[in-house]
Amino acid sequence: DGGNWLREEIVRCGTAARVQLLGGRPYDEIPSWINAADCLVMPSHAEGRPALALEARNCRVPIVATDIPGHRETLEGYPGVVWSRTVLEYHV
Repeated sequence: DGGNWLREEIVRCGTAARVQLLGGRPYDEIPSWINAADCLVMPSHAEGRPALALEARNCRVPIVATDIPGHRETLEGYPGVVWSRTVLEYHV
């Protein structure tokens, strides 16, 4: 499971009670989940044109994403944070 490092960081930071990792959801639920979120976190290593980020933009939800080409292009001109995974590993 590629999310283990993230789960471990969430626990290590003491935020497990406030953070939910939902995994895959049925398409018709996505807008409701996005609108319920304080922000969308996308820790991907590779993306084409990330549909989830586009959905979050449409819902006007802040996005925190890794610094990869698909995220950079999608977040251009949109309020959000793009970080280097290397920086995250050292500063979380």
